Amino acid sequence: MTYSRRQNAEVVIKMMVPTEEATDNVRSNLEPTVKRMRTGAKLEVLVGNGRSYQEVVHESSVEADLIFMEIASPEESEDFTAYYEKLRASMEDMPSTVFFLAAEPMDFKEILSD
Repeated sequence: MTYSRRQNAEVVIKMMVPTEEATDNVRSNLEPTVKRMRTGAKLEVLVGNGRSYQEVVHESSVEADLIFMEIASPEESEDFTAYYEKLRASMEDMPSTVFFLAAEPMDFKEILSD
């Protein structure tokens, strides 16, 4: 990615919900925070409608330059190695992906807002 392309980058925060009915609640809870963030990010609520998380990620992020994806912590998984290997394999045909663990519960409003 060239510098000028990064300069015009768009940050999109994606949240998946199971049904269309859940979108209004997510938007009303998250949009005010996203608008106050210093990133210029946009919120996109994705509706699963019975599709797997991986399916939705593939459909909605295939054109991205870079994906940041939070993953389960090792304590939350019976076999973290198998979980991580399966996740990596499912993302092989996707753009570069950064997997991250949330270190601790944080007040993102405070960190990202003006």
